[in-house]
Order: sequence, then C-alpha cells, then structure tokens
Amino acid sequence: MCQIIGQFIRGIIYKAYMPWTMGVGKDLVFVDSNLVVQARHPNKNSGAMKMPPVTVPLSPLWPHAFGRFKVTAGSDVITNSTDLNQDIKDYWKGALYLGFHKWSWCLQYLWTAKSSNPAGNVVEAKKRQLAFDLHDRNYIIVKNISVFAASVNMYNANNCIIGGCRLSYISHFQKWEDSREGLIDHIANPDESSALFKGEAGIIVGGTDNTFLNCIIEYSSGAGLYLNGNRTTVENCIIHDCGYTATYLGCIYIFNDHLNPSKRCGGHTINHCDIYNSGRAVISVFGTESVLTGFDPIEISYNRIHDGCILSNDGGLFNSWNVTLGNDPKKTQIHHNLIWDQWGQFWAGLVYPDNNSYKMEAHHNILWYSATNKYDPKGRLFWKANAPNDCSYHDNTEKNNYSGGVAGLTNSDYPGGYFQTGTTFEVNVDTCLITSIKNILAENVFDVAVYPNPASHMVYISYQLPEYQSINVVLYDSMGIEVMNLTKEKQDMGEHLLSMNTEKLQNGIYFVIMNLKGSQIARKLIVNR
Repeated sequence: MCQIIGQFIRGIIYKAYMPWTMGVGKDLVFVDSNLVVQARHPNKNSGAMKMPPVTVPLSPLWPHAFGRFKVTAGSDVITNSTDLNQDIKDYWKGALYLGFHKWSWCLQYLWTAKSSNPAGNVVEAKKRQLAFDLHDRNYIIVKNISVFAASVNMYNANNCIIGGCRLSYISHFQKWEDSREGLIDHIANPDESSALFKGEAGIIVGGTDNTFLNCIIEYSSGAGLYLNGNRTTVENCIIHDCGYTATYLGCIYIFNDHLNPSKRCGGHTINHCDIYNSGRAVISVFGTESVLTGFDPIEISYNRIHDGCILSNDGGLFNSWNVTLGNDPKKTQIHHNLIWDQWGQFWAGLVYPDNNSYKMEAHHNILWYSATNKYDPKGRLFWKANAPNDCSYHDNTEKNNYSGGVAGLTNSDYPGGYFQTGTTFEVNVDTCLITSIKNILAENVFDVAVYPNPASHMVYISYQLPEYQSINVVLYDSMGIEVMNLTKEKQDMGEHLLSMNTEKLQNGIYFVIMNLKGSQIARKLIVNR
C-alpha cells in the first residue's frame, strides 16, 4: 500500500518532494522493499535512553537496533542514524522510530544504507492505511493475500475469515497519549473516525466468530491484533514484533468495545501460534480503569509465547488487569504452552495477572528464563502477588537459568506427556502466499445456521433455498483439508436440514462450506468434547 516517491535532489542531503502524509508520526519509508530508518535533520545531541539490553534479534524499528550513539549537535551531515532528542517539546513518549521533525511532510529526507544517491533505488512511502475495510461486513473470506504497509478494519464484522495471509507493517505511529489503549489521535471520545477504528493502532477485530488462520502478522507500533469482539479464533499464526512504540499494546491486545462498553467480549481461542517480540505484554487482557470488566473465558493453548516486555519494566508475557476472565464456574485457561523470557527488570513475571484479575487457571505449561535473560532477579515465572485467590496454577514445569531452548526439552519436562506447540507450517517468503483474493458474502436469503456450536455429538445445519438448485456442502478442517462431503445434489426451494455426527472428529476448528449457484457460504464449527 505504498507509492513511489519522485526524483531526489541533492543538497546537503538527498531530498524529494512528497505531496502526501499519513499524519504526524505515522509515515513509513522503504528502499527496495526494505524498511529504512528516517534520520532527523538537522541532527541534535541527546542523552541515551535507558532500556533493557535485549539479546534477541530485532527489526530496525526497535530502539535496540540503533545502539547508543551520539552525533555532533547541529551537524548538517548525516553519517548515521540519530538518537532521539528528549529535550525538545515535541519529544515522543516511547517513540523509538527516529523521524525528522517536519510535520507537514512536504519534503522527504533520506539517508540510505550506502549513503549514495537514492535514484538507483525504488523508494516508496506508505500512502493508505487500510488494505481491506470489513467494517460491518459478514461472511467474508480473504485468502492467500500479501498485505504490505496497511491494516485491516474488522470492527463489528461477523463470521469473517482471514486465511493464509501475510500482513506486514500494519500500523506505525510515534505520538500517543498514555492509558488510552490504542486511541492514539486527538479525538477525546472514541468513535468510528478515531485512529483505533481506522486500523491505525493494529488490526481491530470486533463483532463475533471471526477467524485468523495460517497467517503471519508482523511489525506494528500498536497491536498486531486488537480484539474487542467475541469469540475470535486465532489459530496456526505467527505474530511478532508489535508494540515497538512502547504503549500498552502488544502482539494480541484484548479489550472491551469502546463504542459499546456494556457488550460482553472475550471468549477467544488462541492456539498453535508462535507469538513473540512485544514491547510490553505479548498477550494482554485489560479492563477499564473505572470498573471491573467482565470477559467470557479465553483459551490460550499449545502456543510458543516468548520475548515480551522489550520496552517495559512492568508486565509479563500474559498480562491482565482489572478484569474478570470468565463466568462461573468457567475460567480463562492458559494451558499446554511453552512460555519463556520477558525482559522487564522490576515488576515482572511470565504469567502476570495484575491487580483485580479474577478467574484465570494456568496448567500444563512449560515456563523458563534463559541464562542470558537476567532481568528478573527473583526469577518469577508466575506473578502471584496481586491477583485474587481464585487464579490457580497447577501441573506446570518451571525452569530458571535454562539455556537449552525448545530443542533441549525432554519428555519429562512436558507435564502429562509430550505435546506439540506452535505453528505447523513452514514460512517461505517467496512461495508461502498466492496473490489472489476470494470474497465470500452470504446472502441473507439462505439463512444458514450450524448448531449446537461448539458441538460434542450431533450437529445440525439448517438453510433455506430461494429456488430449485444444485448444492454441495463440505466439511473442512482448520488446515483446509476436506473431512467429509455432507451432500451434493439438487434440492427444492424451501427449508432444509442436514445432520452430522462429530464423535469421530478430533477437537478443534472446522468449516462448513456450502457451494451453490456460483457462491460460497462459510460457517465455523468448533468441536469440543
């Protein structure tokens, strides 16, 4: 979602006229599809910023990639990236992507990696925020798409599926107001014109029963996924390098609906994912400051979750605050995950239910701090000081000063026996995505319903046909493999009912796909016994 910048003119540095802007602190520039760090012009001297010396590999967007260096105050010659000047009034709290202070963006100044004339490179700047606007849409499937430097708005969307997509550089901002949970613009009260609801703080997912399957979501100054709806499924996804502007947002941020605070949210499923490199918590569930916020129980299972609090000294890889994480007797379940290394130095823990966090159960996880991660001197794998007594922990393996990584774990380390964690697909940047899109919108006239859902035994599929026509109903698993063909025939106009026994199906997510008259209708089915 970028546009090529025009001819560069050499003065003291190279510059080009640029007639558009994404807004103050929201622009991104790429040279030959590679992110470049913008340099301040003129340079200013500044003091070094205190941050944990993280040893994991990071993209150029993180401050640790810049190192601690100085330039001569007032120098007109750009010989390196510059540190952030914390003395001037427009200092961006938490902003570590180093932008020049030319808010009008009438000019683009560029220092390339080789300090050479950029005329021989393809220089592009971000020009639009949204690749897809699925706001208020139902039953849309976006499949096998690569999205670059743009986001997706799924606020109040229902039964939509994002599958096999790679979404990179989805949000970028440098100016924000603390404690506003992604409301990063000047709008005092949230509405649908605010940055959050335009996808500028990450991929916002509202509504019910939406799914992200087999996706890569990467590089966001805000959240990767901002979940404020109900029953979102995130399965077999890689989500990394989010929250690099040091807000509360991280790889997955779960909050209530700003526009409808009384609406029940939560009930999400996050499993078989690799989720890592987050400025604060990797997965967080936050309530509002004024009232304890209730969520339907969330399931976080069979994931690899690691390297959080890269820019924060307070938090954990899972972090919650001022929330009730379930309904009696059901609690949020964090189980069968590998969880390791957070970099905060003070108030920290790998699983950290903070003040007023109720109804969480963590079990059958393996947790460890690596030998290179020494920033919680007490080695707290669970932070139990603040949460009420109904948060429970059992059957977990806890290791400290452990350097063997995932490969070094033995079967005896796995509580209850070995279990598979993380994604089940290989990432190949050249071949993993097919550049096609398939939008599937179910017309209301078919009135398709799958119930009960979740199911443990019999499932019924009801639908209505407006005319005599051919119909084919197929059940697929979460990897897109056909499980069974339920019917393939011509049927009369009117109401119809199919039945299916799920007793021989493994627990998990399935999709009922109905093909008829050149269209497809998708329904998600969860089997849970």
